[in-house]
Amino acid sequence: EKINFEKIYNDLSSESRLYSAYEDNNFYLKDENKKYKMGYINTEKLLKNDEVLKLINHDYIIEVLSNYFGVEFIFDNIWSWWSFKHDDKPLGPQNFHRDYNSLNFLKLFIYLTEVDDDSGPHVFIKKSHKKDVFNKIARYNDREIEEKFKKEEILKIKGNKYKIFLANTFCLHKGIPPIKNDRLLLCVLYSVKPSRACPKLPIFDASTSKVSNTLYKNKSLNKMYFKY
Repeated sequence: EKINFEKIYNDLSSESRLYSAYEDNNFYLKDENKKYKMGYINTEKLLKNDEVLKLINHDYIIEVLSNYFGVEFIFDNIWSWWSFKHDDKPLGPQNFHRDYNSLNFLKLFIYLTEVDDDSGPHVFIKKSHKKDVFNKIARYNDREIEEKFKKEEILKIKGNKYKIFLANTFCLHKGIPPIKNDRLLLCVLYSVKPSRACPKLPIFDASTSKVSNTLYKNKSLNKMYFKY
């Protein structure tokens, strides 16, 4: 099924209240140029977007994930955030780190804005999910990473607006702070076992959704967020 990414972008880039998980404040998108480096969009707003739900449940994505996991998996969590251009020190996940969301998981990333060298590309250290280094839950600076890994092992992911990629983010990775253009990103977590942040009880009623047929088709996938 075709996804209307433009609709997703228009909805998520419309004026809304954002929260800054790393700067301990809430603000509005129009205020971003005052002092904030990152701003997260409310989860409920994301899951009320029909195109986002269609993306989460897209047949091709489910097929790829099924081949990867080999067992039943769930839609575990979702985020979308703005990374605002700045030339100050990197903030939070703009430093190298590993994700510890669950024991067996993948994340789907969608660039909702064009991402070039100056617009906050993701950086991954190839095959670092298999290497026993930097395993503390911490942030690591570029110098530490460059001392341990070769230049050719450091992968920078750029792309046009609406580029999609899947990643095992137990790999060491970061998002470079944008210096020219603000970046808007959507990220979906799929896992075999629910993460700590996954809802313990379903939040939404699948029968009231405009894409209820899609949700009912994939009940097991959506069971953490939707009741049937």
